[in-house]
Amino acid sequence: NTLCLHQLIETQSDTQPSDIALAFNDEEISYRTLNSRANQVARFLLERGAKEESLIGVMMDRSIDMVVTLVAIHKLGCAYVPLDPVYPADRLRYMVEDSKLSVLVTESRHATKLGELNAEVIVHDELQAVLKTYPEGNLDKTVTSSSLAYIIYTSGSTGKPKGVMVEHRNVVNFFVG
Repeated sequence: NTLCLHQLIETQSDTQPSDIALAFNDEEISYRTLNSRANQVARFLLERGAKEESLIGVMMDRSIDMVVTLVAIHKLGCAYVPLDPVYPADRLRYMVEDSKLSVLVTESRHATKLGELNAEVIVHDELQAVLKTYPEGNLDKTVTSSSLAYIIYTSGSTGKPKGVMVEHRNVVNFFVG
């Protein structure tokens, strides 16, 4: 498949907008809502300095907002680095420094966990009203199946986590293939 995951979501948003895209706990959102919210977050990140091929850290609890953020990052042609908030702060700081993140998206309950960083820190849950002011339409970005989708850190045989780069084609093959 030559499409990226966010492009498949855009297609679903156009063809079956009211179908349920995500369900988490007692919340559900449609493809239209997922796509629109991801476009708004993407535009906000773009305004805050995210550029194509930037690495953006995501330190959020599992939620629909987290998935919206991941889709937004892909829409920008950026890649994300998942940072599990339950990991020790030293491990997370190492991952942030090693990947040279330009932006970290987090939530207020995790915002101070890592201390001072060389990255723009965006506290997602404090932005809900602001995000709604951004346009909901798709962005005009060129992202290909060979573009970097995310970097996942493994435990590493040396004791230091190692980043493994994953392209969009691998993500789509996992879900579609």
